[in-house]
Amino acid sequence: VKPAVGRVIMPAVRLGDGSWRQDSALICDEVERNHPDRPTRPPGATQRLAASLLELHADEWLPMVALHYRWNTGNADWAVSEFGRCAFPMLPSLIASRLAQPVADRMRALCRVHGAVSPALAGIESFTERLIGTLERHLAAGSAAGGGPQPYLLGGVPCRADFALYGPLWAHLYRDPHSRAMFDGAPH
Repeated sequence: VKPAVGRVIMPAVRLGDGSWRQDSALICDEVERNHPDRPTRPPGATQRLAASLLELHADEWLPMVALHYRWNTGNADWAVSEFGRCAFPMLPSLIASRLAQPVADRMRALCRVHGAVSPALAGIESFTERLIGTLERHLAAGSAAGGGPQPYLLGGVPCRADFALYGPLWAHLYRDPHSRAMFDGAPH
């Protein structure tokens, strides 16, 4: 990825023609060009606006949440081990983790850049608990109102807002063992 886009970053995808896209919105644009029957933007203007605002909110504010819960709350050792396991799957875990440590150190340093430092931590945690609770109530209410499940923010089809929330909430909070319990009361 680094030679193609200039740095190691996710998400990044290599297209069939050999070119690369880095950034969720650009990747979605490319997928939609090739698969117009599966748009990631809702059809109505109001839903498009809502999806764009939710996507923007997630893209701007959830990196701070993800960094805090990954590096400040007991998940760091697991994350380093996971980095090593994914980057060096053929090596023993101790060696893989040691090789992954410099990457983890750079990621941890982003806590300061993104504001995931004291005295903001209590606010980040309060915000995250409210966000998960609000999402749970919204998805549960959609299920109750429609008589069936509402698996996504704006109905039965995922949109870019869902993708923007999914990355940090699933990959950094739900997967990480010390923050997973935040979702115990949020089955939707």
